[in-house]
Amino acid sequence: MTDGTVVPKGTDGAASAAGFLDSLSNAVDGPGVRTVATPFAGPTIPSMLASGQLHDLDEQRALGLETLQSLTGTTLPTDVARPPSGSLSDDAIGWLEDSGARTVLANADTVERPMQADGTNPAPTATVSAPDGSPVTVVLPDPGVEGLLGRPDLVEDPVRAAQAVLGELAVIWKEAPVPEAPHVRGIALALPSTLPPGMWAPMLGRLQGTPFLRLTDAGTFATSVNPQGDPAVLRSPDASSFPASYTEQIREQQHRVATYRSMLTQASPVPDELTREIYYAESAQYVSDWEAGTSWLNAVAATTQQAFDSVKPQVGQGFTFTSGEGTIPILMGDPGPIPLRVTVELQSSQFDFPDGWQREVVLERPDQVVSFRVIAKAAGQNPILVDVIAPNGDEIGDPQAIVVRSTAVNHIALLVTLAAAGVLALLYSRRWWFRRTKVSS
Repeated sequence: MTDGTVVPKGTDGAASAAGFLDSLSNAVDGPGVRTVATPFAGPTIPSMLASGQLHDLDEQRALGLETLQSLTGTTLPTDVARPPSGSLSDDAIGWLEDSGARTVLANADTVERPMQADGTNPAPTATVSAPDGSPVTVVLPDPGVEGLLGRPDLVEDPVRAAQAVLGELAVIWKEAPVPEAPHVRGIALALPSTLPPGMWAPMLGRLQGTPFLRLTDAGTFATSVNPQGDPAVLRSPDASSFPASYTEQIREQQHRVATYRSMLTQASPVPDELTREIYYAESAQYVSDWEAGTSWLNAVAATTQQAFDSVKPQVGQGFTFTSGEGTIPILMGDPGPIPLRVTVELQSSQFDFPDGWQREVVLERPDQVVSFRVIAKAAGQNPILVDVIAPNGDEIGDPQAIVVRSTAVNHIALLVTLAAAGVLALLYSRRWWFRRTKVSS
C-alpha cells in the first residue's frame, strides 16, 4: 500500500497484481507473440541521447530486459525494438541498431507513406539507414486502423470497436485478397496501451479467429512482407532533450547514491531502489514537464542526506588541555540498521597527531566515539577541522571545526625565546662595554 501497509499475499491489491502478472505471462507465451523489452522507465531514446545520458540509457535497456525476462522466465531476443512513445531520431536509430535491433516498431507517421502503385494502402514497412549506413526495417501501423483506435466515441464500446477494426481489415483484404507470387501482403496494427481493458479480449479474439488473417510476430512480419518498403527518412525526427540543469541534478543524485553505496558494509537493496527512482525521473513524460520529475530526485536526495547526516560527528563542544597534549574524542551519529564505513580525518597546522591524523572506522551503533591523540605546537586557542570521507573518496558534507585551547607552555618555543633573549642581552652588554671604554678614553 502507499502508506507502507503490507498487504497479505492473495488478498486485495496483491491478488489483483498476481492475476495481472499471470495473464501477462500467458499472453507472452501465446502463438505468434514476440515480447519486446523497452528501457526500464520508458525514457524517449532521442531525449536521452541529446542530453548526454547514453550510459543511463544503456543501463535502463539492460534493466528493462532483465525485468521482463524475470517475468517470462525465458531469454528474450533483441532483434526487434519498440522505442518508447515511438520517438525516433537518426541517433536513436543508430543506438537501436548498435543494440542489436534490425526491426523497429514505429508509429504510423514515422516516415512519408504514399499509397502503393496498385492503389492499395501504404506499405507496412520501410527501410531507414543508421548513421553508419546500416539498414534498419521499420514496421508501420496502418493509418486507417490507427484512426479508428484513436476515436474516443468508438472505443467506449469495446465490442463495437473490435467489429469496426475487423471491418476495416476486411475492406483492405478485399482490395487485393490474393497477390501474385512472390508477393505477400501485410498489415501492421499497433494497439495502444490506452485502450480500455475490456477491449483487449474481444479485439484479440476476433483477430485470431479471422480466416483471411495470419497473425505473426514483428520479426517474421518484417522479413515476410514482399515487396519490402522503399528506403525512407524520418519525417519529423525527435529533437527534444532535458534542460542542462535537470541533467546535472540527475548526475548529482547518481553520484550521491554511489557515495552511499560505497559506505555500506552489508548488502542492501536501497542503492538499487534509489537508482530506479532516478530512472523514473528520466521517463518520457518529464521531457516536457521536467519540474514534475524533480520529485523523484528530491526523494533520492532526502534518503541519501539522511544517511550522510547519520555519520556526521557531533563537534559542538570545545576542549582544553592543561598540558601540551591530550585526547580528542569525536562523538559520531547513528548509522541505522546497517553499519557504515567512513574515514574520519583531523586537519590543523597548529597540532601534531602522533598516532595519525585519520581513522578508518565502521560505525555500528549510535554515539560511537573515535579518539585522536594530539599535541599542541603552541599555547592558546586554535581550531581543528574534522572531515568525514566515504570509501569512494567523497567528503560527507563540509569539514566541521572544533576549538582546542592549550594552557601549557611549549618548552621548545620557550627555549628558543630564552636563547633569543640571551643573545639580545649579550649584544646590549657588549655595546654598553664599548661605550664605557670610549668615555673613559
